[in-house]
Amino acid sequence: MESSIIDSLHSKYTLSKDCIAKVNQFNGQYYVDIRKYYEDKNTGKQKPTPKGISLTIKQFEKLLNNMDKIDELLAQ
Repeated sequence: MESSIIDSLHSKYTLSKDCIAKVNQFNGQYYVDIRKYYEDKNTGKQKPTPKGISLTIKQFEKLLNNMDKIDELLAQ
């Protein structure tokens, strides 16, 4: 998984017009960052807000491994 993480460091995945997921590296650790964004009125660029979550790779893998259970709960 490590090489695919490195390949994804500069990728952004738009989840909605104001929510973006991406892979970041901080202090040698990789994180999946899912965050709300806003459009800067001066530059027109999207900038992150404090609202969001950064998951370690292990946490993200646990989330993925439990998606079937989460889907079942959401279907109720």
